[in-house]
Amino acid sequence: MYNVCKYMHKLGMSIKKFVKMGSITAEQYEEITGKKYE
Repeated sequence: MYNVCKYMHKLGMSIKKFVKMGSITAEQYEEITGKKYE
């Protein structure tokens, strides 16, 4: 799932909903986007 989110972010899609669903952690979100999850 982490790689899927990474790819989706590259395509410019928002991956915040995946953190909410628990597919990836807030730490992984930060790793992928370089931004803090709020």
